[in-house]
Amino acid sequence: MKKNIKNLTQEIFKDRELLSYIGFSQMEAEIFHSLIQGKSIKTIAEGLQVSPYKIRKIRKQKFHLIPVLMHRKMTLIWEFPLTEIYEQLSNLDLLISGSMETLRKFYLTPIHDLEISTRTINALIAGGIKDTDQLCTQTPEDLLLLRNIGKKAIKEISIALAQYGLHLKE
Repeated sequence: MKKNIKNLTQEIFKDRELLSYIGFSQMEAEIFHSLIQGKSIKTIAEGLQVSPYKIRKIRKQKFHLIPVLMHRKMTLIWEFPLTEIYEQLSNLDLLISGSMETLRKFYLTPIHDLEISTRTINALIAGGIKDTDQLCTQTPEDLLLLRNIGKKAIKEISIALAQYGLHLKE
């Protein structure tokens, strides 16, 4: 167990970003990073232009804080984000299901449900158009090519689609 803690502590000291994240200043992170690399206190002191006494003091103060700080951070990592992630996933599921319902309602509405004449419905079905999704991919010119579809029918179709917030392809 002690060996695992020592290895974990060494890994923590190697990562400067993690050290700064858990509350170390840039200089303190550099000191611990250098110590883990095996540099002497004297060499570190000369490089940072501080006294060896200050480095020993920082090492003594901060080294004992590592387990406490790591426990606090790990608690936050394991508890807080997971509940937030589950909440966001739940919201995303609701959004997706609402979007799918909207998709079914607007784009997959059968032609029979539109408020258009029976003659126009029959002409669209004869042309292979069975729902609003297929209808919205047609241009007015495409529809004019179908038998029994004229300008009046296209106007009727456009008005019916507008009630659903849809329109013919331009």
